[in-house]
Amino acid sequence: MVKQLFLILSGSLLIASCAQVGRLSGGEQDTTPPRPVKTTPKNEAVNFTGNTFSVTFDEYVRLNKPSESIIIVPPHVKPSATIKKKNLTVTWEGALQENTTYALYLNKAVKDITEGNDSVMQFVFSTGSMIDTLSYSCVLHDAYTGKPLKDHLIGAFTTNDTSLVNVAQSDERGVATMNYLSPGEYRFIAFHDDNNDLFPQESEAVGFKDPITTISASIIDSVPYRVFDPVKKPGIRKKQVISASKIALSFHHIPDLNELKVTDVEAEKAIIFRSVADDSLYLFPTDTVNWRSKKIAVNDGVFIDTLNLLNRAVSGRVQFKVANSNILPGESITLELNQRVVSVTDSLFNIMLSEDSSMVEIENISIVNDHIIITPKVIIFGQASLSIKARAITAAGGFNTTKKVPLDLLAEKDLTTLEADVSSYSDPIIITCYNEGKEVRTLRVNKEQMVKITHLVPGNYTFKVIVDSNQNGRWDTGSFAQQQQPEEVHFYSEPVRLRPNWESTITFTRNE
Repeated sequence: MVKQLFLILSGSLLIASCAQVGRLSGGEQDTTPPRPVKTTPKNEAVNFTGNTFSVTFDEYVRLNKPSESIIIVPPHVKPSATIKKKNLTVTWEGALQENTTYALYLNKAVKDITEGNDSVMQFVFSTGSMIDTLSYSCVLHDAYTGKPLKDHLIGAFTTNDTSLVNVAQSDERGVATMNYLSPGEYRFIAFHDDNNDLFPQESEAVGFKDPITTISASIIDSVPYRVFDPVKKPGIRKKQVISASKIALSFHHIPDLNELKVTDVEAEKAIIFRSVADDSLYLFPTDTVNWRSKKIAVNDGVFIDTLNLLNRAVSGRVQFKVANSNILPGESITLELNQRVVSVTDSLFNIMLSEDSSMVEIENISIVNDHIIITPKVIIFGQASLSIKARAITAAGGFNTTKKVPLDLLAEKDLTTLEADVSSYSDPIIITCYNEGKEVRTLRVNKEQMVKITHLVPGNYTFKVIVDSNQNGRWDTGSFAQQQQPEEVHFYSEPVRLRPNWESTITFTRNE
């Protein structure tokens, strides 16, 4: 009995007899894509001379953009397809080249009738007496997070005209295995195939290595492809209406806050900006009634983009949280509100120590847009509570209700210090510290040998190091068009236990 082999592009899958097709996300009723049960000619057929390839599935199917999603590589002919019940027939005009292994790809081309489940499939045949047998396995990771990437493609392209020769899809581990390669030189490119054309586009995430890789034997490449998103066109990426007087904006680029403005003169006077990250800021409309449905244009000299300031009703309830949950010695207590703060009544704020119920005198309360900053007259430690009486806060949308907030005021003995040896890095770096997986501190290091990080809360720490090659203080993505790699990101994921009132030492060793 001759075994049928179907290669399903979800990492490394070589299945004898009936193919196993990877499940994609779908409804609860049926999430299994159609399965091929028979092909004519048989998969891995040799000495093939025809111009038709047919596949029978285990259920009724329909085509999905066949002109885009059905491809034969090498692309010496252009296929067309028809469906009749459970049978797919692919035909082409013109002659195939002699002694060549061909792959027919169904790139989500076939869906079941009921749920629309699909998958990526590969069928192979040869016009010669043998099938190419070499393979190339690799790993695909996100260039910034280091996490494995599922459902991304790795393509083998010719070195002279970048024609597609072979392709494989990554699994949940980020592993992809490309089979049926012939000996030769290839250019391997990893990408997320958004438009299902099996070719990397400028708008798609991409990763690449050396321009040319020579394949003379099967290869397992253990160095991950670092896949990155391209630089987006400047403009607003996302808007979140937090309240009528507080709107969060994030951008595809880093806006120039010194130049940022709205083009309408009245709107410019009625809006305040506050940066929260390199690519994000808050808008604080000072007139929340007249601007409820106003469309404005935001401009920083590099881009101009428009948005509706408020396009839906939002709650006017005043809410707040303690921005600094672990308050360091000498640090003020900062409240972040969901609205712009208009005024506060100092006498309606009280701090009480839990240990002896004594009251702590407040020296000053200040306002910065949506923040209230409370500074005690003396440095206090231990557990405490902040009581805020009703109408203590006047915000753009109304008043607060009575609330008591617990405070954790840390003493020096409660904290820990880390001394890091970063001498293996010759470039400036950015270190991010994570305590139990939560980001707690980021600092820039400019070619120092040793770095001391103080006032850390004890716990299990991991670290991320960005090699800031262009010294702009942030991570930069790459450019496939310019053959520029993204800035390196190194992960130190083995937890380091930092104990209270203790100084620990760690060495960051750069692996080239």
